[in-house]
Amino acid sequence: MKKRSVIIALVMCLLAAAAVGILLYKTGFKFPIPHDVTTTEPAVELNTEEYLGYRVSESPITSPLMKTNIDGVFYTVGLDGSVAFYGFDGSAPTPIAETGTLDVTVSRSGQTVPATIHYYENEDGRLTGYGLFTPGDDSSVLIFDYALFELRDLPESYERGNTALLLMDTTKSDFYKGFKVWEECFYCNLNNGTTTDLVSVDNRTFDYTGAGRADYCMFTNEAVDDCVGKWLFFSGRHYQLFETEHKMDIIQAGGSGNNTDNIRYLENAAEFYIRHTDDAVIWLKSTEIGFDVMSHPLSGDGEDTVIRSFDGNFYENYLRDGDIILNKKTFETYNLVTDEIGQITITGSEDFVPDMFVCSEDGSFFMRGLSQNTAAIVVGSNGNGKALYNEAFRYITTPFISGGNVVFSSATDDTGTAYTISVYKVG
Repeated sequence: MKKRSVIIALVMCLLAAAAVGILLYKTGFKFPIPHDVTTTEPAVELNTEEYLGYRVSESPITSPLMKTNIDGVFYTVGLDGSVAFYGFDGSAPTPIAETGTLDVTVSRSGQTVPATIHYYENEDGRLTGYGLFTPGDDSSVLIFDYALFELRDLPESYERGNTALLLMDTTKSDFYKGFKVWEECFYCNLNNGTTTDLVSVDNRTFDYTGAGRADYCMFTNEAVDDCVGKWLFFSGRHYQLFETEHKMDIIQAGGSGNNTDNIRYLENAAEFYIRHTDDAVIWLKSTEIGFDVMSHPLSGDGEDTVIRSFDGNFYENYLRDGDIILNKKTFETYNLVTDEIGQITITGSEDFVPDMFVCSEDGSFFMRGLSQNTAAIVVGSNGNGKALYNEAFRYITTPFISGGNVVFSSATDDTGTAYTISVYKVG
């Protein structure tokens, strides 16, 4: 009798769990909240009011504000797939009306994934758009429980009539990252939303979920913007899956739409960085003790040149925004294009450890991190930074610099259900 009661109770629990699972599946899901930088209670009492002198404005927002591929245009994506576009007047977001919507479908890993893309086209004809797939959108999609899409103009050498580039990412935890690594790319017909492969994925292997391995084709917006002639992207295809994190090469695809000749162009890349100069490609190569900044001649003649060498694992010891690398321990900066070294001095903290870094061409910068085990930010310009403290800095996401100020979204608590958009002076 006792045994039977236990079995009945177990069955009821399983049924209840299944019901909850079905409910969650039908009603969607919650994005993971931004990374909490703190680990324990603050070690000392710090001035948590000083930040008010740097704050320009603060207001509620439904979801994090993120940059599009068009300068000065930003977007948000809601859990229901709604997309909103914004400009920025220096202190607050200003709504921009979308140009239209496009229903698209992509085929990957035996699944047909649908999404509605909301897009905006500016007066110069530049295109940006976003869409979201979640489990409740199509019950026939079993492998993917999330996909974020970006629609944008194709690089010039790949342009086709009334066709755009559609990028796709299925890593839910990357939603809040300002620097996105997309794992799929397609030609997208703007007349009917049909898609075709831009690069060849014929030899792609699968991961433990049944999906094609996500590191087979990895694309960044920087690489799209930098495309000159043939497409360069990143891939771990020549390394064992899960062998080691961030082990990858730079691959060259065919030009003018030829997707059959993916060439292993540059081997053992240390980070997702590519920059064309007039006669070379600048990239980062892993070494036994760190990484080298390399110059690869576009002519194909001659050998790669080491511009500068760095010690330490890139992801453990450095942060990068655009062409600027920041040493997280010494606060030395390095410009990958000009080969110039700079130095940031921070007042208000002696042990600040950053986990976020953004900067602008005028010398302004922003960091988020930890000091005395308290969430802190550093704002500054021309090498001089000020540390500020506030509990709300724990859940910052997608910071960017606009109009001489830093702008960031932050979750109001650890549930990730409400956000604020904050604007701070950098100097």
